Amino acid sequence: MQQFLVPLGSLIVGGGLLVWIGDLFQASPAGVPEFGGWLGLITAFSAAFAAGYSIHQIWPWTYSGGRIVWILPVFFFLLILVIDVIQGHSVSNLVASYFYPRPGEEDLGVIFFTWPTISCCLYSIGMIVARRRSTSRSLDSPPL
Repeated sequence: MQQFLVPLGSLIVGGGLLVWIGDLFQASPAGVPEFGGWLGLITAFSAAFAAGYSIHQIWPWTYSGGRIVWILPVFFFLLILVIDVIQGHSVSNLVASYFYPRPGEEDLGVIFFTWPTISCCLYSIGMIVARRRSTSRSLDSPPL
C-alpha cells in the first residue's frame, strides 16, 4: 500500500507545496521565481521525510514496508536513465534534464520520475531514522 501511496502523495502534496510556495515568491515585489521553486522543493522533500518519520511513530508496524518504498521508484528511474543513455543522449544533458526543471515538456520527467523517487527515498530514510530512535530510546530506558 505504501509503495503506491508515497509516490502519489509526493506528487499531490509536494506538487501543491511547490506551486504554492513558488507563487508566493513570484508574487512578491522582490521575488525570485527560482528561489521560490527551490524553497518549495526543499519543503516538499522535508514533508516526505517527516511523513515517513511520523507514520512510523503512529503505526510502528509499517516499518517493514516503509523502509523499502524507495526500491521500485529507483529501479524505474535508473531504467529510464539507462534507456536514454542507450538512445544516445549525453549523460550531462540527462542529469540536467532530470534534476533541473525547464519550462515545457522536459518538466514532466522531473515531476513524474525524479521528485517522487527522491521523496520515496526520503520517506524511507525518515522511517528508518524513526525506528532507530525508538529502538535506542527503548534500550536507554531503565528497567522497572
